[in-house]
This record gives sequence, structure tokens and C-alpha cells, in this order.
Amino acid sequence: MATAKKKVTDITEIRCVSHGIRPIAIENFYKANEGSIFGQLGYIPICKTCLKAKYKAYLEQYTGDAKYALYSILQKMDVIFSLDLFMSAMNEAKGSKEKVLGFYMKNLNSLPQYKGSVWSFDNSDPLEKPKSEEKRSVEDEVNERMSRVKLNEKDNQNMLDIIKMLGYDPFEGYEDYDRKFLYEALLPQLDEDVVEDQTALDLILQVLNNSHQIRKIDLYLNSLYKDMTEFQSNMSLVGSLTNQKKNIAGVNKELLKNDIFSDKSRNKKSSLGKVMKYLRELEFEQAEESIFDQLTAKATMDVLDMSHKSILKQVEWDEVDRAEIFREQRTLIEQLENEKAEMKLKLVELNRKLSKLEGDKHDK
Repeated sequence: MATAKKKVTDITEIRCVSHGIRPIAIENFYKANEGSIFGQLGYIPICKTCLKAKYKAYLEQYTGDAKYALYSILQKMDVIFSLDLFMSAMNEAKGSKEKVLGFYMKNLNSLPQYKGSVWSFDNSDPLEKPKSEEKRSVEDEVNERMSRVKLNEKDNQNMLDIIKMLGYDPFEGYEDYDRKFLYEALLPQLDEDVVEDQTALDLILQVLNNSHQIRKIDLYLNSLYKDMTEFQSNMSLVGSLTNQKKNIAGVNKELLKNDIFSDKSRNKKSSLGKVMKYLRELEFEQAEESIFDQLTAKATMDVLDMSHKSILKQVEWDEVDRAEIFREQRTLIEQLENEKAEMKLKLVELNRKLSKLEGDKHDK
């Protein structure tokens, strides 16, 4: 005996043709119009979750162009594209382009005039060519790649370490892409000798900035090399970038001749910096005090104390000096005692007024 064909209303589960695995509840699918290629089934056999993911992928592909992203996903769903419905969905989404598909399908299924409609689009509003299909400039491509770079936890810690040592951020105002590499490059160069030598610090910063500019030029050249047609049509740009890179490298070569960048020269300097760095790595707290709190460190206070004692030993006072000093001290003591007495009188008066106020409060 032949099995009766199920009606659309009898279907309770469908297997999504996108993610497959096992059938899921029919509520997870959009209804299909009778004239659609999915009309016999009654539902679009791609679940809402998969359609939403594909729509988001189109959004990214078309650089946030919601209209073209919706246009593309509806074509796969065999659903009509209407400019009016799109504008209505955009208003309901309130700027959240990822929600446009859901609002569009809700409105479409609630309006009787679209019953039986299939894929087509409103010719009165021809779609503009999506941005992803336009030939982007090398600058746009490189800028997009750099904009995707964000500071992570390690980068932020590098920044804080540098600020702690220098007292300021030498790369404040730079883009995240620049700061990420510059923080990483600068931190190993900082020791007590460099921190205390502004000329050395300025030279190191200049070399690092130049090296980073070379890195960015390499990004441009790499983008051009990927497409030989693009490369050949931009030979003048390639030549200009190559010359810039050569010039910057030449400047760095001259800067690096400075004794500051010589390991032999650096080793001739006091080994205190190396010792302190080693102690910091061992989390020795006293080393932190000697580096960052030199004015209050015990060794500094001892030196100042010895200096004061030495000065006192070298001073010889005669009788006239002693008498003059005695009179000044006596005058100062009397002045302070008078001020103390006046403050006591004011305190007594204030206490009397306070007691009176408290008494009046209790009487009420």
C-alpha cells in the first residue's frame, strides 16, 4: 500500500541542507511561497541560524553594504527583494545591520501582496556595484590590514612598563598597529643608562620609527607583488616606495654608527643598570626603589646626612655670631608661643559656641 504524501502542515522537522546532521524543529526555518523552488516543501531548507551566518558573511564581504548583502542572500533563498521592505527593515533594526534579514522576512510574510512572490528585484532602484567588487587601491588594502591590528594584554603591559621607566608614552597618538610594534621594539632597549641619557633615547626612538616605516613600505610592496598585473601597472609607485625604503635604511645606517648602539661602548658604562635589571627580574623590591624612588631611597638619605654633617664641621662660629643666632631663635620661639596661645583661645571660643548650639538643639 502506497504511503500518503505528507502535507506541508504535517511537517514538524526538516534537515538543514547547510549544516545537516539531524532534522530540527520547523520553527527554525522560514516559510517558502508556493511559486518558489522550495514550494513543494513549504519551507526554505536552510535554517535561520545558517542564513543569518551567511548574511553576516555577505555584510563583511561587501564592507557593511546591508542592501547588497540582503540582495545576495534573498537570491539564494528565492525570495523577492523589495526596496520598501528593505528600508522598513533598516528602520526597525535601528542601525544594527545584522538584524535586517530577520525584520525583512517578518514583514514579508505578514503582507498579503507578497504571497506567491519569488526572487526578483525592484528595477526602479538598481543596485550599485558592491564595494567588494570595485578595484580597491593598494592604500585602501594596506590601511584595512593595519586597522585590524589591536593592542592585546602583552602590548598594554609593554606600554605600562615604558611609561613607568620614562614617565610618559613616547608613542601617544600613534595608531594601534604602530604602537604594537614600537612598544615591543623599544622595551628591550631601555636600561638605566638610556633612561638617563635623553640624546641616546632620542636616537633610539628615531631608529625604531624609521625601521617601522620600512615595515609599512614592505606591506605596500607585498600588496603590489600579489597581483602581477597590478604590479606592472604601478611600476612608478613601486620605484618610489623602493627609493623611500632605501633612503630610510641609509639614514638608519648612519644613526647606528653612533657609540650608543655599540655593545662595546655600552659595556664600558656603569654596570649598575645591568645589576638593577637582573634584580628586577628576580622581583627584588629594593631594586625598584633604587631605580624609581631615588630621592627617598635610604642610600640617598645617608649621603645627604653625611653631607650636612660635613658642612657643620667646617663652620666656625664666633661670639657675635652666636649672640645673633640666639636672639633670632629667642624671637622666633616667642612668636610661635604667642601664636599657640591665640589658637588655644580660638579653640576655647569655638568649643563654647558648639556647646551652646548643642544645648539649644536639646531644648527644642
